[in-house]
Amino acid sequence: MRVLVINCGSSTLKFQLIDIAAGNTGSASENRLAHRVIEHIGGQASIDCVADRTAYQDTMTIANHDEATRRIFAWLTGADFLAPGSLDAVGHRVVHGGYRFTEPTCLDDNVIAAIDALRDLAPLHNEPTLRAIRAAKAVLGTSVPMVAGFDTAFHHTLPAYATQYPIPHNLANRYHICRYGFHGIAHRYIE
Repeated sequence: MRVLVINCGSSTLKFQLIDIAAGNTGSASENRLAHRVIEHIGGQASIDCVADRTAYQDTMTIANHDEATRRIFAWLTGADFLAPGSLDAVGHRVVHGGYRFTEPTCLDDNVIAAIDALRDLAPLHNEPTLRAIRAAKAVLGTSVPMVAGFDTAFHHTLPAYATQYPIPHNLANRYHICRYGFHGIAHRYIE
């Protein structure tokens, strides 16, 4: 099973292509076929890549995250990592899922629209992620399932006293104002 994981920051895009063989219990890094970091998106971007344990570096102008995502798919295809039918799923890290998204969620048009409605909660991260999601969907269509993992989901079980701000309850309830907690994906894997 091959999974492409995409993680967008405000001016970065990181990805890993992981091959999870049936019964293989190795770590993600042991099963990683390729990984890449694109930094300084929106200008002269620097690209660091490792594929089959061979390092590659380059610079080029990359205007936005959808262009960066399309370049990733083109590079993976050109490097023979994405033969037709060889990609089984794509995972996207989404910083803010608001009160609605409390677990990994399959991406369809309704979910993408709901994430779009939350973009003001984390404009530097959710907007670039939406661009990458839409670009991946444009490349793959509906042939490969895509899933969003939300940084805020890990903290959704915090007790009320830990999430409430000292503001009127009716205001907090009406606008869903609370401490959501961040970096939940990282917290989940800390041992």
